[in-house]
Amino acid sequence: MMEGQPIKFRILEVLEDGPMWIQDIVTKLEMEYDMNSKHGGAMINYDVVELVSAGMVKEGDCKIDEDGLYHKGKLITCYSLTDYGMDTLCDLKVKVGGH
Repeated sequence: MMEGQPIKFRILEVLEDGPMWIQDIVTKLEMEYDMNSKHGGAMINYDVVELVSAGMVKEGDCKIDEDGLYHKGKLITCYSLTDYGMDTLCDLKVKVGGH
């Protein structure tokens, strides 16, 4: 596991098992990286968006957060790895560790 490595490495690893909604990604990583605040959650969300821009993660389903799971009334997105993201993750595991 890449705990303690840069958070973007860990985001890729978290998404390795399949698609995940942003609120689940944020909740999981807030505790691991001691970012359990509104600002910390926003930073994790931003890191995911950067990975989308880099082509390593892709957006899937989107919906309005009517239940307040993350930010009530706002758009939430489900993310998954791209082939490029999976290749990058495999390379990172060799270079920095992981399972």
